[in-house]
Amino acid sequence: MIRDRSKRLSTYYFPRNLPRFSLDIYDYCTFDQTSFYYKKESFRSLVLDLEAREEELLASYQYRVRRYVKRSKDMDFRIEVHRDGRPFYYLQDSVVRQNQAVDYYPMEMLSPAHHRLFTTIQHSEMGVLAMHGHLMDAENQVVLLSMNISNYRQFIRPEDRQMAGMANTYLFHCDFLRFQSMDYKVYDMGGYENPSLMQFKKGFGGQIVHYFRYKPKPVIFAKKIMKGLKGKK
Repeated sequence: MIRDRSKRLSTYYFPRNLPRFSLDIYDYCTFDQTSFYYKKESFRSLVLDLEAREEELLASYQYRVRRYVKRSKDMDFRIEVHRDGRPFYYLQDSVVRQNQAVDYYPMEMLSPAHHRLFTTIQHSEMGVLAMHGHLMDAENQVVLLSMNISNYRQFIRPEDRQMAGMANTYLFHCDFLRFQSMDYKVYDMGGYENPSLMQFKKGFGGQIVHYFRYKPKPVIFAKKIMKGLKGKK
């Protein structure tokens, strides 16, 4: 289980049970439980088997993904691992400018923690092209993708955008191998509900799994009150 803390509450990922009362969120639950206290949401995610060999992973990818991975090995890409993701907060600028419905990941999600690991891929001329944030559940040997920030929207030329997309794809492949070497057995792609991302994630193969999310109703109610008060100012 992972406990990821924010300023006001905590989120528990992959918990084994649900307490009767809590002000925290319980996410990526495999159990279906009825409760008057929590609001229950169901959703899907895509998981990959990290016990597979690299050649087996590649065979499970769609052709375009396999081609990108093979081409990327000859590109001038450099991959780095970070415990602190805050220096890469700016990568979200181009994403938010293009889609006003998208919010920034809060800075606190990028701060160092023992269960967080960030990876980046950069090109010598184009700079940092993508960053991935991960939450690591050592107990269950599961890695959860918590953020995927690609910088391809800042580029105008189609060939530059293709390069950025290729880099993001290759970073995923390298992430799989990295966590595999760290003895993790499952890589969770962090949801499979966003239509704009479904096709991209599907390219890596994997299996669809069903989860549940439990949010305490008092917290939901308090957030609505706070939002209403802010709207009146």
